[in-house]
Amino acid sequence: MKLTNSIYGPRILNENELDLIIETAFKILENTGFIIEHSKILKQLKDFGAVVDQSGQKVFISKALIESFLEKINRKTWNEAMPQYTAESEIYNGYFLDPADNQYKPWTHELLLIYIKLSKKLSDIKGSYMLGCPIAEISQKLQPLYEKLYCWKYGIRGGEGIWDIKLCESIYRMQEIYARSVDKEIQDVFHGIVYLISPLKLGGYEAEQFWYFYERGLKVSIRSGGGTLGGTFPVTMAGALAICLAENLMIGIINYILFNITEVTYVGSISCIDMKSASFQYGRPEKSISIIAEAQIAKRLGFDYRGHSGLSDAKIPGFEAGVQKMITAMYNASVCGTGNIVAGLLGADEIFSPIQMILENELIGALNHTCKGIEVNEETLAYDTIERVGPGGNFLSSEHTAVYFNSHLWQSHIWSDQMFNGWRSAGAKNDIDFAKELYMEMLHDPKGPEIFLNEETENKLLNVIKMTV
Repeated sequence: MKLTNSIYGPRILNENELDLIIETAFKILENTGFIIEHSKILKQLKDFGAVVDQSGQKVFISKALIESFLEKINRKTWNEAMPQYTAESEIYNGYFLDPADNQYKPWTHELLLIYIKLSKKLSDIKGSYMLGCPIAEISQKLQPLYEKLYCWKYGIRGGEGIWDIKLCESIYRMQEIYARSVDKEIQDVFHGIVYLISPLKLGGYEAEQFWYFYERGLKVSIRSGGGTLGGTFPVTMAGALAICLAENLMIGIINYILFNITEVTYVGSISCIDMKSASFQYGRPEKSISIIAEAQIAKRLGFDYRGHSGLSDAKIPGFEAGVQKMITAMYNASVCGTGNIVAGLLGADEIFSPIQMILENELIGALNHTCKGIEVNEETLAYDTIERVGPGGNFLSSEHTAVYFNSHLWQSHIWSDQMFNGWRSAGAKNDIDFAKELYMEMLHDPKGPEIFLNEETENKLLNVIKMTV
Protein backbone atom coordinates (compact mmCIF):
# COMPACT_ATOMS: atom_id res chain seq x y z
CA MET A 1 0.00 0.00 0.00
CA LYS A 2 1.20 3.52 -0.75
CA LEU A 3 1.27 6.29 1.82
CA THR A 4 -2.20 7.69 2.49
CA ASN A 5 -3.74 10.08 4.98
CA SER A 6 -6.75 9.06 7.02
CA ILE A 7 -8.65 10.43 10.00
CA TYR A 8 -6.17 8.42 12.09
CA GLY A 9 -3.11 10.01 10.51
CA PRO A 10 -0.78 8.64 7.82
CA ARG A 11 -1.04 4.96 6.92
CA ILE A 12 1.26 2.87 4.78
CA LEU A 13 -0.14 -0.64 5.37
CA ASN A 14 -3.65 -1.87 4.59
CA GLU A 15 -5.42 -4.36 6.85
CA ASN A 16 -4.34 -7.39 4.83
CA GLU A 17 -0.70 -6.26 4.83
CA LEU A 18 -0.84 -5.76 8.60
CA ASP A 19 -2.17 -9.29 9.00
CA LEU A 20 0.60 -10.73 6.83
CA ILE A 21 3.39 -8.99 8.76
CA ILE A 22 1.95 -10.03 12.13
CA GLU A 23 1.48 -13.63 10.95
CA THR A 24 5.08 -13.70 9.69
CA ALA A 25 6.35 -12.47 13.06
CA PHE A 26 4.39 -15.27 14.74
CA LYS A 27 5.93 -17.81 12.31
CA ILE A 28 9.42 -16.50 13.07
CA LEU A 29 8.97 -17.10 16.80
CA GLU A 30 7.26 -20.46 16.26
CA ASN A 31 9.51 -21.97 13.58
CA THR A 32 12.75 -19.98 13.27
CA GLY A 33 13.11 -19.44 17.00
CA PHE A 34 14.95 -16.96 19.18
CA ILE A 35 18.40 -17.53 20.69
CA ILE A 36 18.77 -16.75 24.40
CA GLU A 37 22.19 -17.65 25.74
CA HIS A 38 21.14 -18.12 29.35
CA SER A 39 19.81 -21.38 30.80
CA LYS A 40 17.79 -19.77 33.60
CA ILE A 41 15.91 -17.44 31.27
CA LEU A 42 15.25 -20.40 28.97
CA LYS A 43 13.84 -22.35 31.92
CA GLN A 44 11.45 -19.52 32.74
CA LEU A 45 10.26 -19.53 29.14
CA LYS A 46 9.86 -23.31 29.17
CA ASP A 47 7.75 -23.10 32.32
CA PHE A 48 5.62 -20.52 30.50
CA GLY A 49 4.90 -23.08 27.78
CA ALA A 50 7.57 -22.41 25.18
CA VAL A 51 9.57 -25.15 23.47
CA VAL A 52 13.24 -24.91 24.43
CA ASP A 53 16.27 -26.43 22.71
CA GLN A 54 18.86 -26.22 25.50
CA SER A 55 21.72 -27.45 23.32
CA GLY A 56 21.11 -24.72 20.76
CA GLN A 57 20.01 -22.21 23.42
CA LYS A 58 16.96 -21.53 21.31
CA VAL A 59 13.34 -20.95 22.27
CA PHE A 60 10.25 -21.43 20.12
CA ILE A 61 6.96 -19.72 20.95
CA SER A 62 3.87 -21.22 19.35
CA LYS A 63 1.24 -19.04 17.73
CA ALA A 64 -1.29 -20.23 20.30
CA LEU A 65 1.01 -19.21 23.16
CA ILE A 66 1.63 -15.79 21.60
CA GLU A 67 -2.11 -15.23 21.18
CA SER A 68 -2.70 -16.33 24.78
CA PHE A 69 -0.09 -13.81 25.93
CA LEU A 70 -1.71 -11.05 23.88
CA GLU A 71 -5.06 -11.76 25.53
CA LYS A 72 -3.49 -11.15 28.97
CA ILE A 73 -1.91 -7.78 28.29
CA ASN A 74 -3.49 -4.41 29.00
CA ARG A 75 -4.12 -2.98 25.56
CA LYS A 76 -3.25 0.66 25.04
CA THR A 77 -6.17 2.77 23.93
CA TRP A 78 -5.05 5.16 21.23
CA ASN A 79 -7.04 8.37 21.23
CA GLU A 80 -6.78 11.54 19.20
CA ALA A 81 -4.08 13.72 20.73
CA MET A 82 -2.51 17.09 20.06
CA PRO A 83 0.96 16.51 18.60
CA GLN A 84 3.97 17.87 20.42
CA TYR A 85 7.67 18.07 19.68
CA THR A 86 10.46 17.44 22.15
CA ALA A 87 14.23 17.71 21.98
CA GLU A 88 16.95 16.39 24.23
CA SER A 89 20.68 16.27 23.71
CA GLU A 90 22.28 12.84 23.87
CA ILE A 91 25.88 12.04 24.73
CA TYR A 92 27.78 8.98 23.49
CA ASN A 93 31.28 8.12 22.38
CA GLY A 94 32.24 10.34 19.48
CA TYR A 95 33.54 13.80 18.61
CA PHE A 96 32.67 17.27 19.86
CA LEU A 97 32.42 19.67 16.90
CA ASP A 98 33.91 22.80 18.47
CA PRO A 99 32.30 26.01 17.15
CA ALA A 100 35.40 27.99 18.15
CA ASP A 101 37.55 26.43 15.42
CA ASN A 102 35.25 23.91 13.62
CA GLN A 103 37.49 21.03 14.69
CA TYR A 104 36.26 17.55 15.65
CA LYS A 105 37.65 16.88 19.12
CA PRO A 106 37.56 13.95 21.55
CA TRP A 107 35.29 14.53 24.53
CA THR A 108 36.93 16.03 27.61
CA HIS A 109 35.45 16.86 31.01
CA GLU A 110 35.40 20.54 30.09
CA LEU A 111 33.68 20.00 26.73
CA LEU A 112 31.13 17.68 28.31
CA LEU A 113 30.17 20.32 30.87
CA ILE A 114 29.82 22.92 28.10
CA TYR A 115 27.45 20.62 26.20
CA ILE A 116 25.39 19.87 29.31
CA LYS A 117 25.24 23.55 30.22
CA LEU A 118 24.04 24.49 26.73
CA SER A 119 21.30 21.85 26.74
CA LYS A 120 19.96 23.18 30.04
CA LYS A 121 20.16 26.81 28.95
CA LEU A 122 18.19 26.51 25.72
CA SER A 123 14.48 26.95 26.39
CA ASP A 124 13.15 24.18 24.14
CA ILE A 125 15.83 21.55 24.86
CA LYS A 126 14.71 19.34 27.74
CA GLY A 127 18.13 18.49 29.15
CA SER A 128 20.49 15.64 28.26
CA TYR A 129 20.69 11.86 28.13
CA MET A 130 24.00 9.99 28.45
CA LEU A 131 24.97 6.39 27.71
CA GLY A 132 28.57 5.67 28.60
CA CYS A 133 30.88 8.44 29.74
CA PRO A 134 33.08 9.19 26.75
CA ILE A 135 35.56 11.68 28.21
CA ALA A 136 39.24 11.10 27.47
CA GLU A 137 40.36 11.48 31.08
CA ILE A 138 38.82 8.20 32.28
CA SER A 139 39.38 4.53 31.52
CA GLN A 140 37.04 3.27 28.81
CA LYS A 141 36.41 0.10 30.80
CA LEU A 142 34.99 2.15 33.67
CA GLN A 143 32.68 4.28 31.55
CA PRO A 144 29.43 2.77 32.92
CA LEU A 145 30.48 3.72 36.47
CA TYR A 146 31.47 7.29 35.65
CA GLU A 147 28.34 7.56 33.52
CA LYS A 148 26.18 7.15 36.63
CA LEU A 149 28.27 9.60 38.62
CA TYR A 150 27.95 12.27 35.92
CA CYS A 151 24.23 11.65 35.39
CA TRP A 152 23.43 11.97 39.09
CA LYS A 153 25.78 14.90 39.64
CA TYR A 154 24.57 17.04 36.75
CA GLY A 155 20.94 15.96 36.51
CA ILE A 156 21.31 14.03 33.26
CA ARG A 157 18.80 11.39 32.22
CA GLY A 158 20.16 7.93 31.46
CA GLY A 159 22.93 6.21 33.36
CA GLU A 160 21.74 2.87 31.97
CA GLY A 161 24.99 1.38 30.70
CA ILE A 162 26.26 -1.94 32.11
CA TRP A 163 28.62 -3.30 29.41
CA ASP A 164 30.52 -5.86 31.52
CA ILE A 165 29.38 -8.41 34.09
CA LYS A 166 32.51 -7.56 36.10
CA LEU A 167 31.06 -4.09 36.72
CA CYS A 168 27.67 -5.28 37.97
CA GLU A 169 28.63 -5.45 41.65
CA SER A 170 30.05 -1.92 41.57
CA ILE A 171 27.00 -0.63 39.70
CA TYR A 172 24.72 -2.18 42.33
CA ARG A 173 26.72 -0.62 45.18
CA MET A 174 26.62 2.79 43.50
CA GLN A 175 22.86 2.50 43.04
CA GLU A 176 22.48 1.68 46.75
CA ILE A 177 24.55 4.71 47.76
CA TYR A 178 22.65 7.06 45.49
CA ALA A 179 19.24 5.70 46.54
CA ARG A 180 20.04 6.33 50.20
CA SER A 181 21.24 9.86 49.42
CA VAL A 182 17.88 10.80 47.86
CA ASP A 183 15.83 8.80 50.39
CA LYS A 184 14.43 6.36 47.84
CA GLU A 185 14.40 2.62 47.28
CA ILE A 186 16.98 1.27 44.87
CA GLN A 187 14.17 0.09 42.56
CA ASP A 188 13.08 3.72 42.19
CA VAL A 189 16.46 5.00 40.97
CA PHE A 190 17.88 2.04 39.07
CA HIS A 191 18.05 2.17 35.28
CA GLY A 192 19.82 -0.44 33.18
CA ILE A 193 19.65 -1.46 29.56
CA VAL A 194 20.96 -4.20 27.28
CA TYR A 195 20.45 -4.59 23.54
CA LEU A 196 19.83 -7.40 21.10
CA ILE A 197 23.15 -6.91 19.33
CA SER A 198 22.30 -9.53 16.69
CA PRO A 199 18.77 -10.08 15.35
CA LEU A 200 16.57 -12.57 17.20
CA LYS A 201 19.27 -13.16 19.80
CA LEU A 202 19.86 -12.17 23.42
CA GLY A 203 23.59 -12.79 23.69
CA GLY A 204 25.31 -14.36 26.67
CA TYR A 205 26.98 -11.19 27.94
CA GLU A 206 23.75 -9.21 27.85
CA ALA A 207 21.68 -12.05 29.33
CA GLU A 208 24.13 -12.48 32.20
CA GLN A 209 23.96 -8.76 33.04
CA PHE A 210 20.17 -8.84 32.83
CA TRP A 211 19.96 -11.85 35.17
CA TYR A 212 22.40 -10.42 37.72
CA PHE A 213 20.07 -7.54 38.45
CA TYR A 214 16.91 -9.63 38.10
CA GLU A 215 18.11 -11.81 40.99
CA ARG A 216 18.40 -8.63 43.06
CA GLY A 217 14.90 -7.46 42.29
CA LEU A 218 15.85 -4.94 39.60
CA LYS A 219 14.65 -4.68 36.02
CA VAL A 220 17.09 -4.19 33.17
CA SER A 221 15.35 -3.12 29.96
CA ILE A 222 15.96 -5.23 26.87
CA ARG A 223 15.81 -3.30 23.59
CA SER A 224 15.81 -4.37 20.00
CA GLY A 225 19.20 -3.38 18.64
CA GLY A 226 17.66 -1.79 15.58
CA GLY A 227 18.32 -3.66 12.37
CA THR A 228 19.57 -2.30 9.07
CA LEU A 229 17.76 -2.97 5.81
CA GLY A 230 20.02 -5.26 3.83
CA GLY A 231 22.33 -5.78 6.81
CA THR A 232 21.02 -7.39 9.97
CA PHE A 233 17.42 -7.26 8.63
CA PRO A 234 16.09 -8.18 5.16
CA VAL A 235 16.46 -5.38 2.62
CA THR A 236 12.68 -5.39 2.11
CA MET A 237 10.74 -3.35 4.65
CA ALA A 238 8.04 -6.00 5.12
CA GLY A 239 10.59 -8.61 6.20
CA ALA A 240 12.36 -6.14 8.47
CA LEU A 241 9.06 -5.22 10.14
CA ALA A 242 8.32 -8.90 10.77
CA ILE A 243 11.67 -9.46 12.51
CA CYS A 244 11.37 -6.24 14.53
CA LEU A 245 7.88 -7.23 15.70
CA ALA A 246 9.11 -10.72 16.62
CA GLU A 247 11.85 -9.16 18.76
CA ASN A 248 9.42 -6.82 20.51
CA LEU A 249 7.01 -9.70 21.15
CA MET A 250 9.79 -11.75 22.74
CA ILE A 251 10.86 -8.83 24.92
CA GLY A 252 7.23 -8.33 25.97
CA ILE A 253 6.88 -12.02 26.87
CA ILE A 254 10.08 -11.98 28.96
CA ASN A 255 8.89 -8.86 30.80
CA TYR A 256 5.53 -10.51 31.47
CA ILE A 257 7.04 -13.74 32.79
CA LEU A 258 9.75 -12.21 34.98
CA PHE A 259 8.24 -8.89 36.06
CA ASN A 260 4.49 -9.39 35.55
CA ILE A 261 4.44 -6.37 33.22
CA THR A 262 1.18 -6.44 31.31
CA GLU A 263 1.88 -3.55 28.92
CA VAL A 264 3.97 -3.95 25.79
CA THR A 265 5.93 -1.09 24.26
CA TYR A 266 6.97 -1.52 20.66
CA VAL A 267 10.34 0.22 20.31
CA GLY A 268 11.14 0.73 16.65
CA SER A 269 14.57 1.40 15.21
CA ILE A 270 14.87 0.24 11.60
CA SER A 271 17.58 1.96 9.58
CA CYS A 272 19.37 1.10 6.37
CA ILE A 273 22.75 0.60 4.75
CA ASP A 274 23.95 2.70 1.85
CA MET A 275 24.71 0.02 -0.72
CA LYS A 276 27.45 2.11 -2.36
CA SER A 277 29.47 2.78 0.77
CA ALA A 278 28.14 0.03 3.08
CA SER A 279 27.66 2.78 5.68
CA PHE A 280 24.93 2.87 8.31
CA GLN A 281 22.31 5.55 7.57
CA TYR A 282 19.67 7.24 9.74
CA GLY A 283 18.49 10.05 7.49
CA ARG A 284 16.95 8.11 4.62
CA PRO A 285 13.20 8.06 3.83
CA GLU A 286 13.03 4.39 4.82
CA LYS A 287 13.24 5.57 8.44
CA SER A 288 9.97 7.47 8.08
CA ILE A 289 8.33 4.54 6.29
CA SER A 290 9.24 2.24 9.17
CA ILE A 291 7.89 4.69 11.77
CA ILE A 292 4.47 4.86 10.09
CA ALA A 293 4.28 1.09 9.64
CA GLU A 294 5.51 0.23 13.14
CA ALA A 295 2.94 2.56 14.68
CA GLN A 296 0.18 0.83 12.70
CA ILE A 297 1.37 -2.57 13.92
CA ALA A 298 1.57 -1.37 17.53
CA LYS A 299 -1.94 0.09 17.40
CA ARG A 300 -3.37 -3.08 15.87
CA LEU A 301 -1.91 -5.17 18.73
CA GLY A 302 -2.71 -2.69 21.51
CA PHE A 303 0.93 -1.83 22.20
CA ASP A 304 2.44 1.50 23.11
CA TYR A 305 4.86 2.79 20.50
CA ARG A 306 8.15 4.70 20.61
CA GLY A 307 9.54 5.66 17.25
CA HIS A 308 13.18 6.42 16.61
CA SER A 309 13.20 9.91 15.15
CA GLY A 310 15.11 13.16 14.87
CA LEU A 311 18.47 11.77 13.71
CA SER A 312 20.85 12.58 10.88
CA ASP A 313 23.84 11.33 8.92
CA ALA A 314 25.13 14.85 8.15
CA LYS A 315 28.61 15.65 9.44
CA ILE A 316 28.15 19.41 9.75
CA PRO A 317 25.26 21.59 10.97
CA GLY A 318 22.82 22.84 8.38
CA PHE A 319 20.15 21.95 5.85
CA GLU A 320 20.83 18.21 5.46
CA ALA A 321 20.74 17.61 9.19
CA GLY A 322 17.66 19.75 9.75
CA VAL A 323 15.59 18.15 7.00
CA GLN A 324 16.54 14.58 7.93
CA LYS A 325 15.66 15.15 11.56
CA MET A 326 12.43 17.03 10.95
CA ILE A 327 10.96 14.51 8.49
CA THR A 328 11.13 11.60 10.92
CA ALA A 329 10.07 13.75 13.88
CA MET A 330 7.01 15.04 12.02
CA TYR A 331 5.91 11.56 10.97
CA ASN A 332 6.48 10.27 14.49
CA ALA A 333 4.35 13.08 15.92
CA SER A 334 1.61 12.38 13.39
CA VAL A 335 1.36 8.67 14.25
CA CYS A 336 1.84 8.65 18.02
CA GLY A 337 1.59 12.23 19.23
CA THR A 338 5.23 13.00 20.00
CA GLY A 339 8.07 13.78 17.64
CA ASN A 340 11.49 13.82 19.26
CA ILE A 341 14.67 15.36 17.90
CA VAL A 342 18.05 14.38 19.33
CA ALA A 343 19.44 17.88 19.61
CA GLY A 344 22.99 18.45 18.44
CA LEU A 345 23.61 14.88 17.32
CA LEU A 346 25.12 14.40 13.85
CA GLY A 347 26.93 11.76 11.83
CA ALA A 348 24.80 8.76 12.88
CA ASP A 349 25.57 9.18 16.60
CA GLU A 350 29.26 10.09 16.21
CA ILE A 351 29.30 13.91 16.17
CA PHE A 352 28.02 16.33 18.81
CA SER A 353 27.47 19.88 17.63
CA PRO A 354 26.48 22.81 19.88
CA ILE A 355 25.56 24.80 16.76
CA GLN A 356 23.16 22.09 15.59
CA MET A 357 21.65 22.00 19.08
CA ILE A 358 20.93 25.74 18.91
CA LEU A 359 19.41 25.36 15.43
CA GLU A 360 17.16 22.60 16.72
CA ASN A 361 16.10 24.59 19.75
CA GLU A 362 14.74 27.11 17.24
CA LEU A 363 13.06 24.37 15.20
CA ILE A 364 11.32 22.82 18.21
CA GLY A 365 10.04 26.21 19.30
CA ALA A 366 8.54 26.84 15.86
CA LEU A 367 6.97 23.38 15.60
CA ASN A 368 5.37 23.59 19.03
CA HIS A 369 4.05 27.07 18.29
CA THR A 370 2.29 25.54 15.28
CA CYS A 371 0.86 22.80 17.50
CA LYS A 372 -0.68 25.38 19.84
CA GLY A 373 -3.32 26.10 17.24
CA ILE A 374 -5.64 29.10 17.29
CA GLU A 375 -7.34 30.68 20.30
CA VAL A 376 -10.84 31.83 19.38
CA ASN A 377 -12.75 34.10 21.78
CA GLU A 378 -14.16 37.61 21.92
CA GLU A 379 -10.74 39.21 22.47
CA THR A 380 -8.91 37.29 19.75
CA LEU A 381 -11.69 37.80 17.20
CA ALA A 382 -10.90 41.50 17.72
CA TYR A 383 -14.17 42.75 16.27
CA ASP A 384 -14.10 45.99 18.28
CA THR A 385 -10.58 46.71 17.02
CA ILE A 386 -11.57 45.88 13.45
CA GLU A 387 -14.53 48.26 13.82
CA ARG A 388 -12.26 51.07 15.09
CA VAL A 389 -9.56 50.61 12.46
CA GLY A 390 -12.09 50.20 9.67
CA PRO A 391 -11.60 49.49 5.97
CA GLY A 392 -8.22 50.51 4.56
CA GLY A 393 -6.71 50.86 8.04
CA ASN A 394 -3.61 49.42 9.64
CA PHE A 395 -3.40 47.42 12.87
CA LEU A 396 0.28 48.01 13.67
CA SER A 397 -0.36 50.95 15.99
CA SER A 398 -3.48 49.52 17.64
CA GLU A 399 -3.58 48.78 21.36
CA HIS A 400 -4.83 45.27 20.54
CA THR A 401 -1.59 44.52 18.65
CA ALA A 402 0.53 45.86 21.53
CA VAL A 403 -1.35 43.69 24.03
CA TYR A 404 -1.40 40.42 22.08
CA PHE A 405 1.56 40.28 19.68
CA ASN A 406 3.95 38.78 22.21
CA SER A 407 1.70 35.81 23.01
CA HIS A 408 0.40 35.24 19.47
CA LEU A 409 3.48 35.75 17.29
CA TRP A 410 6.44 33.39 17.61
CA GLN A 411 9.72 35.27 17.81
CA SER A 412 12.85 33.82 16.25
CA HIS A 413 16.31 34.14 17.78
CA ILE A 414 18.42 33.01 14.81
CA TRP A 415 16.19 32.88 11.72
CA SER A 416 16.12 35.77 9.28
CA ASP A 417 13.96 38.65 10.51
CA GLN A 418 14.87 41.40 8.00
CA MET A 419 14.29 42.21 4.35
CA PHE A 420 17.24 41.89 1.96
CA ASN A 421 18.75 45.38 2.18
CA GLY A 422 18.53 45.47 5.96
CA TRP A 423 20.01 41.97 6.19
CA ARG A 424 22.93 42.85 3.90
CA SER A 425 23.74 46.11 5.69
CA ALA A 426 23.68 44.29 9.04
CA GLY A 427 26.41 41.88 7.94
CA ALA A 428 24.51 39.28 5.86
CA LYS A 429 24.55 36.77 8.71
CA ASN A 430 22.82 33.41 8.44
CA ASP A 431 21.34 31.11 11.07
CA ILE A 432 24.67 29.40 11.78
CA ASP A 433 26.37 32.78 12.33
CA PHE A 434 23.72 33.77 14.86
CA ALA A 435 23.90 30.33 16.53
CA LYS A 436 27.66 30.72 16.93
CA GLU A 437 27.17 34.14 18.55
CA LEU A 438 24.72 32.64 21.05
CA TYR A 439 27.15 29.81 21.77
CA MET A 440 30.10 32.17 22.37
CA GLU A 441 27.92 34.31 24.65
CA MET A 442 27.04 31.22 26.69
CA LEU A 443 30.68 30.14 26.74
CA HIS A 444 31.73 33.38 28.43
CA ASP A 445 29.21 32.88 31.22
CA PRO A 446 31.39 31.56 34.10
CA LYS A 447 28.51 29.79 35.81
CA GLY A 448 28.69 26.01 35.36
CA PRO A 449 25.81 23.51 35.23
CA GLU A 450 23.81 22.98 38.41
CA ILE A 451 25.13 20.30 40.82
CA PHE A 452 22.61 17.77 42.15
CA LEU A 453 24.93 15.57 44.21
CA ASN A 454 26.29 16.43 47.65
CA GLU A 455 30.01 16.09 48.29
CA GLU A 456 29.68 13.19 50.74
CA THR A 457 27.70 11.07 48.27
CA GLU A 458 30.05 11.93 45.41
CA ASN A 459 33.06 10.81 47.46
CA LYS A 460 31.35 7.51 48.32
CA LEU A 461 30.59 6.89 44.65
CA LEU A 462 34.15 7.76 43.63
CA ASN A 463 35.46 5.35 46.23
CA VAL A 464 33.43 2.52 44.68
CA ILE A 465 34.88 3.38 41.27
CA LYS A 466 38.44 3.46 42.65
CA MET A 467 37.96 0.05 44.28
CA THR A 468 36.70 -1.50 41.03
CA VAL A 469 39.23 -3.67 39.28
